[in-house]
Amino acid sequence: MADSTGPEKAALISDVEHEFSRLVTGARAWIRGQAAAIDPGLLPFDFKILAVLDRRGPLQQGRLADLLAADKSMVSRSVRRLAGLGLAERLPDPEDGRAFLLRLTEEGTRRFREAGRTERELLTSRLMGWEPDELRRLADLLGKLNSGA
Repeated sequence: MADSTGPEKAALISDVEHEFSRLVTGARAWIRGQAAAIDPGLLPFDFKILAVLDRRGPLQQGRLADLLAADKSMVSRSVRRLAGLGLAERLPDPEDGRAFLLRLTEEGTRRFREAGRTERELLTSRLMGWEPDELRRLADLLGKLNSGA
């Protein structure tokens, strides 16, 4: 068995870093494009908030900041922008009278999902040719990378 700690492994890790960098660069471009498709004034960070709200439902701004590893003031500015565009709204938190929840409006949900439809179709078409075991393995490996394991 080959030495798994030597130069070969270092070269393989370098290859992974390179491909990961390409993936992140593509993801950033995709986020910018999705934000612009929803509204020309939308910033990439605003899009990230919409994505979290679409997936998780209404959340307090502090929780959004935690989930996005962002400064609360940055979230506040985005919330104002999203509300001003009619994409999100603030509601009193029924569990905490001092707090507010942010949720997508119907228009926000519609525009968010419509903007992502083409990209989802492209990703689906790229992955449809993969074997189920390959898809499972990719999901497992990405999950492992994201969990820090």
